[in-house]
Amino acid sequence: MKLCECGCGTSIPNINKKGKSAKFVHGHNNRGIVWPKEIRDKVSSSLRGWYKQNKNSLQYKNRLIKIGNGNRGKVVSDTTKEKLKGRIPWNKGVIGFMAGEQNSNWKGGKALMNGYWFIRIDRGVYKKRSRIEMETYLGKELSSHDIVHHINGDKADDRIENLQLMTRKEHINLHHH
Repeated sequence: MKLCECGCGTSIPNINKKGKSAKFVHGHNNRGIVWPKEIRDKVSSSLRGWYKQNKNSLQYKNRLIKIGNGNRGKVVSDTTKEKLKGRIPWNKGVIGFMAGEQNSNWKGGKALMNGYWFIRIDRGVYKKRSRIEMETYLGKELSSHDIVHHINGDKADDRIENLQLMTRKEHINLHHH
């Protein structure tokens, strides 16, 4: 075993995975090296030159057109490019595709979250089942200030005999005093 030559102090085996004499831990070979300005400028200018030269290349043009990953790197004809320019995906504007009852994970519009049962009212809108039960029992819609308290403490038990309607203040006093 010897130490990494970057100066980090990490011990490394004498021979790396390729069977060569190891000098650095993987990724430490450029660590702490500040390349001279002339080398940095040379690399930057060569990259700039490559982009200027290849602006008309097929590789550069394909990046600007919407081409799927399966077709990247392939030569695409001009007629195909024209077809792809105005292409609309098959699911654009499709509302509710695989949503609700069409989804294989559909559980009847019921969901158990944080111990409470929620019922699906509308697409993306859920309401606590305890509130629905209380509204049905009273025959009126509850306000946001009304709290439905579970008498036995079981949040999933939404039987009407286990539910009690309270104001927010009464509910706080019940639990915190």
